[in-house]
Amino acid sequence: MAYFVRIVTERCAFDIRLNDVPVLPPGTPTRDVEVTLPVNHWVVPGRNTLSVVPDLQGQRKAQGACESSVALLSAPAGKPASARAPLIEMRWPAAGPRPKEPFAAARAQVELPESLPAWAWMRSDVIAADRRTRAELVREYQRLWDAASRREVRQVLPAFAERNRELAAAFHTEEAEMARRAAMLEKLSQDRSLALFPLEPEDAELVVFAGGRLAKLTRWDGQPMLAFNYKDGSGSETFDVVFRRSGGRWVIAR
Repeated sequence: MAYFVRIVTERCAFDIRLNDVPVLPPGTPTRDVEVTLPVNHWVVPGRNTLSVVPDLQGQRKAQGACESSVALLSAPAGKPASARAPLIEMRWPAAGPRPKEPFAAARAQVELPESLPAWAWMRSDVIAADRRTRAELVREYQRLWDAASRREVRQVLPAFAERNRELAAAFHTEEAEMARRAAMLEKLSQDRSLALFPLEPEDAELVVFAGGRLAKLTRWDGQPMLAFNYKDGSGSETFDVVFRRSGGRWVIAR
């Protein structure tokens, strides 16, 4: 099966999560969004939870009432978009009095068959959101950044083995295909039109999610730590990495 989250929103800012994993890619605006995203790699066997946390304070700054809908969809793998059927569908604002507190949450759950494996991160160590975790992850990102700065990313590609294997299982494709996608970091580092952006670990933000089983660092603006700027100033490219912790060892999970 293939699973998707469909987001349609107007004049709203919010955080959408599937099993406590942020659905929108890093840096994506959360207001005025219309997008459908594949989420097989975050679907778990059994109970799955889709949650929406609107920022009502941000909403009040917009003109007009907030309108949004969020849905978890499914379809047989390989079928067109017209075959996708809703498993969960939520609309905002919900019926009833308008909440007065700064944040209001909506949540729905669905039981799914075990068509996808139990991911390694589901049985990983619980990660503490503290300075020690942050310092350890800085070292992990520094290792990747150093390899990119030397244009020797191939040396660290074996660290993506679990990520490649699980993404291949999630999206019903070959592991080699996911390995090619992981190698995009090498391609970016070799591109002479790009300049690797400084890591700036002192400004990094620690993000722990998936019930404390996954973590990553982001820049102050939520963008991935590994970033490349086009030398002509036309834009940038980023490469996101998510870690789990097992027996004191950090593993690239996504």
